[in-house]
Amino acid sequence: MQWTLDEGGEVAVEIDAVYPHPILIAPDFVDAHGPLAAWIVLSPEGAELPEALVDAVPPEEFVRVHDATLIAKLRLEHDARLTEVVTSAPQGAFATSQAALTTGCTTSFRNWVRSSYGNGYGTNATCGNSATEWPGSRNRDFYYCNLTGQDCDYSLGSVDAFSCSPALQTCHAVRGRRVSSVARVNETNGNPTFVQSGHRYRFGVANCSGNGDLLMRRRAAGGSTIDTPVPVGHMEIRVGGTATIDARATAISNVAFGGWDNDINSSDSGWKQYTFWLDDNTATNDRAIFCVDLQQQLQMTDISSCFGSDLCPAGHSCTGSCYD
Repeated sequence: MQWTLDEGGEVAVEIDAVYPHPILIAPDFVDAHGPLAAWIVLSPEGAELPEALVDAVPPEEFVRVHDATLIAKLRLEHDARLTEVVTSAPQGAFATSQAALTTGCTTSFRNWVRSSYGNGYGTNATCGNSATEWPGSRNRDFYYCNLTGQDCDYSLGSVDAFSCSPALQTCHAVRGRRVSSVARVNETNGNPTFVQSGHRYRFGVANCSGNGDLLMRRRAAGGSTIDTPVPVGHMEIRVGGTATIDARATAISNVAFGGWDNDINSSDSGWKQYTFWLDDNTATNDRAIFCVDLQQQLQMTDISSCFGSDLCPAGHSCTGSCYD
């Protein structure tokens, strides 16, 4: 596993998985908690931080490295996610010994790829499926609210909730719909290239068979090309770009004056055009699986059930609304 810097100074995490073994850390965990948490759950006590983390992670976050309660909680979740990877995998995804890889992407290899790559930015795992998507799309909803016992993914108005007039109520809720673009190629004997713009990405390439390494390549507009060799029987997954956009929503901390209504799209910081592609995958027996997920938009919608005190969108005059 490696921690490196992307063009904007963000930390990217690169994971090497080897068939037929379970992946070292679930990419879904990396997306949910970030690169520092990935290092915390995998590193022994006293291990030296990777240079990329030292350079890019804000100093105030480093207190997490010494927070025993947080570390224990993260490790429990990490273990649970890995257990889910194995138990939810299709039959045959994890063999007891490595069989000789025949030409092409076998069913068991594709199942292993799907489990290793995870859900991406959708709600279920599709990398390695038989269907090709070029491009496809994924929507996933997140909920911002403060009602105990409900499915609140994030807080709502943690900074100005009680100074708001009238004050936020527990029935106030906002939905953030994250829109992502995806590419899925189940089995290719070529060098596909996927060009798309967005904020955060997950890029995975699996080498099913062939005469040697293929080359997984990624470049952001104005940046240099990042190359990763992928040996036969391996899958390389790179997670990078900005923090996941659902965690960047203004609504988490501020609702006043339509702050909850701030979408995230191409006008926000971190938006880049990316090019993802393969090289060295055209020999007779070469076969690869190619998957990309790219977060593009977060669309915020008031779904409150509070009669007469729903949240007021920016630029509107709303009677009885928060900071009208």
